[in-house]
Amino acid sequence: MLFSNKKSLIYIKRNALEIFHGEEKFELIIPVTILQNLEIIDSENFKKLLRGFLSNLKIKKQGAIIVLSDEVIFQKEVVAKDENDLNEKYRIFKDALPISFEKVAIKKITFGERVLFLGANKKIFQETAAILKDNEWDISAVIPVALFTDKLGMEGSELTSSLVGKILSEKDLIKICDFLSETQEGKVIKKSFNFKLTALLVFILLLIVILSTLLAVRLKLIGMPGLGSKNNQQKVVEKIESTPSASENEALPSTILRIEISIQVLNGSGIAGQAAKVRDSLAKLGYINTETGNASITETEKTTIIFSKNVNQNYRDEISKKLEEDFTEVEVQDDSTDGEFDVVITTGTEIQTSQ
Repeated sequence: MLFSNKKSLIYIKRNALEIFHGEEKFELIIPVTILQNLEIIDSENFKKLLRGFLSNLKIKKQGAIIVLSDEVIFQKEVVAKDENDLNEKYRIFKDALPISFEKVAIKKITFGERVLFLGANKKIFQETAAILKDNEWDISAVIPVALFTDKLGMEGSELTSSLVGKILSEKDLIKICDFLSETQEGKVIKKSFNFKLTALLVFILLLIVILSTLLAVRLKLIGMPGLGSKNNQQKVVEKIESTPSASENEALPSTILRIEISIQVLNGSGIAGQAAKVRDSLAKLGYINTETGNASITETEKTTIIFSKNVNQNYRDEISKKLEEDFTEVEVQDDSTDGEFDVVITTGTEIQTSQ
């Protein structure tokens, strides 16, 4: 079996070695004639046994960490009054070790007021790591399972694939308790709730919500008739209504605003002041670029509107509707040429009876 590049975990127990990779688990039983009382008493046979096990699995070029079970770890948790008290308790821990202190890798891990002394027989994990290295394994850390027992809710010394995944994800904790590290002491810092930072973030979010609400209300007021600045109302309305639809874009080469539309109103009825009246009526809609004059032929009945191709359909309908309020007969025509004016209106004699 050839593994992928995922990191594996080697779990060393009192008389067994387990390899975890993904959902798979492989176990090697180590006889007491080879490993006994936390010491390797037959190094040659230990190497042969492990090499044969790896050879059968065909494991090559694999990244992994070694985890030492509580069965192969010396450990003691203390609470010290001061530095002198801590040193004394550490001395007692060293003196109680069943093997020579020179053979033991030591870690002192601080948890708030508590200190955990950890010791491991160097030969067990060093020889295991050396054999794995010969088989092209890359061992990145050797750690005690003791630091993960409470955190992961472990019961006993047994590992499962799900627990292995959680251990491998605890990179900071692995770094703190790594026996391969030259640093003997480590400190586990419990992440606390940062009230000040959280309060600041909540305040900022509330401020954003309030400002957004005020802005929305302000924009709504500007767009309502009779409220806000008239100039702002006109600009907003003109900008919205001047945006043509897809069909209008196909029909028109360009889009212009009301204030840009040039209009000529010619008095064709002979009624004094009629052209000026139409001009003022259109100005209320925003068409302020208007000139007036007299038509060459007067007393015509129909009122005509000639639109250039620059005027979109919305404006055409709006102007036509406005003139139909004053005149009974309104005829709309198109001018395909580029004349001087965008709209030319010639008033007629047929007016609404209310006029």
